[in-house]
Amino acid sequence: MGALALLFAVNTAAIIWFVFSYGAGLPVSFLPDVGWRLALLAAGLGALFGILRRRQWARWLAVLGMTALTAALFFIPDTAHYANDAERLATATGGTIVAPALMGWWIYAFGFSSKAKRYFAD
Repeated sequence: MGALALLFAVNTAAIIWFVFSYGAGLPVSFLPDVGWRLALLAAGLGALFGILRRRQWARWLAVLGMTALTAALFFIPDTAHYANDAERLATATGGTIVAPALMGWWIYAFGFSSKAKRYFAD
């Protein structure tokens, strides 16, 4: 979560710097674009600090975020060009079977394992 929050912070700062470096005026989509990025940054940092303070709501917020990342794996278009069908099959297998299985394991370990339950116990 911390790395994701850092990624959003750097990306948002880059967008703000890019827009203001030209000084031509703000595009119409600037405020909503920066707004949703700042909202995700605030949610990520809030979840991170909640996890560090062992709050139950942070556990479920993080599980929700990890589930959203897992679902996003299926919506990312594959724009790569492959030399043969073996490369295409390996990428399809990794993207639709292996990566979601690992993400599911991560979600279970973080939110539902006995170690996680002990960590977030009141």
